[in-house]
Amino acid sequence: MDSDSKENNNHLVKSPSEEEEEDYDGACALLLGCSPIFSAVLKAALELHLFEIIANEASSYGAPMSVSEIASHLPTQHPEMPRRLERMLHLLASHSLLACSSRTNQDGGIERVYGLTPVAQYFAHDISAELFRSLSKFLSHQAITEVLAIEHVGGDMFTSVPSGDAMMLKAITHNWSDETCVAILRNCDKALTEMGKVIIADVIMPETIEPTVKAQLTCRLDNMMFLYAGGRERTEKEFEALCKQSGFSGFQVVCRAHSALGVIEFHKG
Repeated sequence: MDSDSKENNNHLVKSPSEEEEEDYDGACALLLGCSPIFSAVLKAALELHLFEIIANEASSYGAPMSVSEIASHLPTQHPEMPRRLERMLHLLASHSLLACSSRTNQDGGIERVYGLTPVAQYFAHDISAELFRSLSKFLSHQAITEVLAIEHVGGDMFTSVPSGDAMMLKAITHNWSDETCVAILRNCDKALTEMGKVIIADVIMPETIEPTVKAQLTCRLDNMMFLYAGGRERTEKEFEALCKQSGFSGFQVVCRAHSALGVIEFHKG
């Protein structure tokens, strides 16, 4: 008997697990090859404010929306708009950005309706504010007070930095190479008071890359920074190396949020 087959009711059949595994691998390859399509559809959905439209409807009436109802809120109307829009909504639903269900309409027919998932809530509102609030929940009261007390001050990070007890670099370090970051941080070190510190809010890469959402997110961000800014995302150990190279004596990851974001402190004293 062939090793790839087994006897079942006097018939030879291919092992389902192997066949399914082969189909899965092939589907994954095709899925990765089509990944630019999802990015384009998500970009279009954001530009059309689809998530906001559904969120506003849900807050007012508490019910998911049909394609025609969503289309009626768009500034440009077209006879084919609902048909085109539904294809976008299907793709978003397949990525868990929308919840899709069915209901009976006034004509007695069945129509699909769409609502927001918890993931989609981040696209329906100000993402930066949401992320900051999530990080703040993990910060101590003292750290929150220090962050909120920091003012935007003048100065050039590459030449001189105004003095202070604490300085915050929010999504700045990933814009630059290690050498440039060290130069900026040394200027911060010179400007800090004796027991001052630098607070860095940025992405923290995982030490080991595995096929997880966290790894996929941070690796995409890392490549984006490389392509558009010549920068990079860093692991916790790489941030600690920057800390030592810049002359700081203390290093601490204060908190993490949303799998990738973190708040890090470099202590002077």
